[in-house]
Amino acid sequence: MSLLPSLPDADPAEDAGPRVVGVDDDEADAVMAALSAGTARAILAELHDDPAPPSALADRVDTTVQNVNYHLGKLEDCGAVEVVDTGYSEKGREM
Repeated sequence: MSLLPSLPDADPAEDAGPRVVGVDDDEADAVMAALSAGTARAILAELHDDPAPPSALADRVDTTVQNVNYHLGKLEDCGAVEVVDTGYSEKGREM
């Protein structure tokens, strides 16, 4: 018995739970690279508990908004997170 799956999920449903990525899959490199930073893992955990904009996440994980945006970009690129809503600040900036 192995702790790691040998094959990724063939056709996950849209509302499925965790996604399985095979260790020899090209996606595994991107996922592991995105999650190699402790800040990225903290952001992902915070998003799991309560989705929030980057500014709120920065406060919750005690880092800068720029750092959160960097890690969110990496997490989005590998498919670990997705944008679910876009808001605008009082100055009209996208959040």
